[in-house]
Amino acid sequence: MSDIPEKKGKGSFPDISAFCSKWKGLYDKKFAEQKAASQDENHGGGFIDLLRSYRRQYAVRATVLSGSPSLIQKHEKQYLFTLERVCPDNVNLPRIFRQWSLNKREQEIVQLLLTNRSNKEIASALGLSLNTVKGYLKLLMRKLGVNSRTAIISTLLTGKPSQAR
Repeated sequence: MSDIPEKKGKGSFPDISAFCSKWKGLYDKKFAEQKAASQDENHGGGFIDLLRSYRRQYAVRATVLSGSPSLIQKHEKQYLFTLERVCPDNVNLPRIFRQWSLNKREQEIVQLLLTNRSNKEIASALGLSLNTVKGYLKLLMRKLGVNSRTAIISTLLTGKPSQAR
């Protein structure tokens, strides 16, 4: 998950090019297998990252646009990144829990994950050890077919298993 640094002064904004470079890399890595399988340069896009700005979270989605003929001949891609605000309050958690057959403890951990809590904060809130929380997260990752905390959230919010592993 990326964080937007705090503003240093009025009118001071983070350098978006650093985020774009990171997202290009994530996109290319995530969809490289899909591209190779279909031999299609303009493969579909999807969720690639979560971005946090203070208490708000945004899902970052990426798509490669079909560019001008000169760019296509040079094998350069044009990326489109969209940010969608993630509102855990608007998520139908009971449906998600049933869909993935999550037990009570997994449900509690997911609810805390959606509020952007660290493993240590989750452990403290649930009265568990840090290693127990890590174990539950590994079990959740295995159950959902993903390999990161961000992918757990993405898979649960989109209702679809992650395509990249």
